Amino acid sequence: MKKTAAPKQSRPDKTVTDAGLKIQGMGLLWDAGFVVRPEVLLSEPVKSSGRTRNQYLDVTDVDVLGYQFDSLLSLRTVCVDCGAGTSRSPMDRAFWLRGLREAMGMDQVMCVVGRPIEEEHRFAAHRFGIQLIHSEEFPDLISKLTDQRRLVDFSRYYQANLDWSTYTGNIPGTLHDFLTKDNWQRDWSRIPVTVPGQLRRWTANLDFRSDVQEHGAIELGLLLSIGIVKLAYQVTRTKPSDFKNAVRTSVLGGDRQTKVIDLVLKALEDLEPGTSGEQSLFQSTKFEVPFLPELLDLVSRFNARPAKASRIPRYIQSFQLARLAGDIRQYPQYLGTESDAISLKLALDVFRYMEKAGELRGDLKKLLGEL
Repeated sequence: MKKTAAPKQSRPDKTVTDAGLKIQGMGLLWDAGFVVRPEVLLSEPVKSSGRTRNQYLDVTDVDVLGYQFDSLLSLRTVCVDCGAGTSRSPMDRAFWLRGLREAMGMDQVMCVVGRPIEEEHRFAAHRFGIQLIHSEEFPDLISKLTDQRRLVDFSRYYQANLDWSTYTGNIPGTLHDFLTKDNWQRDWSRIPVTVPGQLRRWTANLDFRSDVQEHGAIELGLLLSIGIVKLAYQVTRTKPSDFKNAVRTSVLGGDRQTKVIDLVLKALEDLEPGTSGEQSLFQSTKFEVPFLPELLDLVSRFNARPAKASRIPRYIQSFQLARLAGDIRQYPQYLGTESDAISLKLALDVFRYMEKAGELRGDLKKLLGEL
């Protein structure tokens, strides 16, 4: 069978870089209504024995990952893989991305490559959910899919994210691993407790007074907001009639883990007959989540207004974009839609929860007080 010749494509443009393609990809996904995460490292924890903390095996990374919630709080995930070079064939990348897509449950994958693409390769990749795009075609595709007048330049955001990663990498301990490597099997419903837990451990290193730490504060708020929306979604669809215990079970790691903790708590209550059940639930031991009442309140408000709650991650990332541009109060121009008071309040409530649950030493009012 005679192969169809690939459309004529010039030699790779040396000025086209992977970083440049990633920045363009972030702008594309943002315009389409996603929140975006660049340079997502995917790792698997390698269990260790004794007192040594778990190590991570780096598996691969995702250049640009996009998350989008609908008004029912269900999550859609899209990836943009960017490779301006010519070392790997388009089909090699497509087969690799096929496995990545299945492993992460991604809904759509766009693969930008520097080598010419055969027409048959485009069709083959399309069959398993991968869209192959030549790097020289990418800007034209973006212009067709977006409103160029409002397209956001993510250059500053991309660099600020690299600076934040470098900063946390210089802090001894597990914070950097948590932020950059705990993604392959991320349990989003536990993020509302693991983020404050990490902040409590490393609050001495985080006062959020420098530019890089201000960036980190908003990024942590973004991560937390996605986790809270996911938790609200899970609770609504599993145990809506038992809301309190459903939230508690989710953040404690599931039914089995919760039953073990309840047995321990019951044994402790038997040792301390004067301790009330409510005190035992929230205060008596380190097995429980000390800020569970605040989390219950926040999740209940997200559940009460799911359409508003679905927008919260976008609000928080728009805070970041506006801050990097010089005035956080200008965040509405990055949203693509008008701001509303309820969504803004819910977004700020995420930071209030983060500040209290994480026992932050720094004052976020200075950063967010003008909103």
